[in-house]
Amino acid sequence: MKVILTKDVAKLGNAGEIKNVADGYARNFLLRLKFAELATPSKIAEAEKRAESREKDHARFKEKSGDELKKLAEEKIIFKRKANEKGHLYDGVGENEIISQLNQKGFNAITADWIELEKPIKEIGEFEVKIKTPSGEEGSLKIEVSPAK
Repeated sequence: MKVILTKDVAKLGNAGEIKNVADGYARNFLLRLKFAELATPSKIAEAEKRAESREKDHARFKEKSGDELKKLAEEKIIFKRKANEKGHLYDGVGENEIISQLNQKGFNAITADWIELEKPIKEIGEFEVKIKTPSGEEGSLKIEVSPAK
């Protein structure tokens, strides 16, 4: 039975894809839980138009995010935080603080899930943080943490 997925289904496909599945699986699971709808000729044409549109949007997004990554490589974000005499911060610098600084500098397309930071920065010094877009492009950002006076 041909169905159009309305939601992402593990081990089957993503929303908007047209799949051929067993009748029982379609009737008892996918259709009942509204994970899919029957694929009629008009709905197939509609799904293909949406897929085309999604691909164009994805291409535009990928181009824009690539430009943002190039600009980001030249940027340096400076944080001033209170620290003890050994250089340990009382308050760490996390993804949300980095994102708010980037937004202030005009990098609005970048989200917190792009930043690959294992744990908040808790030391004084210069750091390089990896940035990875959902499309797989990678870049980096320089961060400097200095003591507040």
